[in-house]
Amino acid sequence: MPIFTNNSTFPLHKFNMLDGNKLSSYYDIKKFIIVYNENTFREDFIKNINKNEMQHLFELASIHILRFTFGNEYKKISDSEINSESILDKRLFVKLLNYRIDLDKIISEIIKFEVGNNSSVDITNFLNELIVFTYKFFFLKLANLIICNKIDHLSETMNFIEIHNIFLRYSEKQENKKYNSLDYVQQKEFIKNYYNSFQSDDNEYVAKTIDELLILSRCRQSLNYLTEIIEKYLKIDPSFSSKKQNKILLPFYKLITCVFFFRANLDLDLDDPKLIENFKKFRLNAKKRIQKKSE
Repeated sequence: MPIFTNNSTFPLHKFNMLDGNKLSSYYDIKKFIIVYNENTFREDFIKNINKNEMQHLFELASIHILRFTFGNEYKKISDSEINSESILDKRLFVKLLNYRIDLDKIISEIIKFEVGNNSSVDITNFLNELIVFTYKFFFLKLANLIICNKIDHLSETMNFIEIHNIFLRYSEKQENKKYNSLDYVQQKEFIKNYYNSFQSDDNEYVAKTIDELLILSRCRQSLNYLTEIIEKYLKIDPSFSSKKQNKILLPFYKLITCVFFFRANLDLDLDDPKLIENFKKFRLNAKKRIQKKSE
């Protein structure tokens, strides 16, 4: 494989770039992601997508997409506006660019939650964790869509689970000395460049980052991860009936969870029986997963 050969790496160290930063508003995001001209950001973003290639495109898109996602003033991007040859699936790429999360509506619902649930929510840390999750979600999705290496007619994206499995296989062969002279060089170089991509000598930090990359690379585990963030801050009164609990939490399901994982629900109104039933099933499954995890 061309990736992690010839001293090539991938910017895995940027997966944790937002950790430690307190971003809890769109204003914070704009201060963190500075652009040349606010008024032409949308047009400049599209131009840069079409101009940059492979890993340069990935690094640009994976951070600037946050401005687009949380900036509800921007007109959606169409397929015809994107012509980069470094994108494996343009339709899916554009779909990601057009995800929208309305922080103002979420804050409004949090205030209603506090009143209806007779409790207070740590809004700042809640929104910060949501923004960090969003960045990491896009980081892995875009890594799978943007070509990071080309060799002849072959194009390669960064599928972290596949790459990590190769790393594990090579590590085992190196440890058990199952290689010939050619394999040895290839395997050793791959392992070295894989580690170099994290830009850290702290083995504990690297191991923790790998665990999180693997969790967020799997749809079900990623959904659980987001659900745990929401339930960590929106603690519902257990004395409420299931119907009342669901009614209080339903807006957050639509405003947050559905944006990432159940996009077919986004066109449904909050009082639509289909949305209510979908959330009811989702919450029952979430409770089962939490119970199983605690056992």
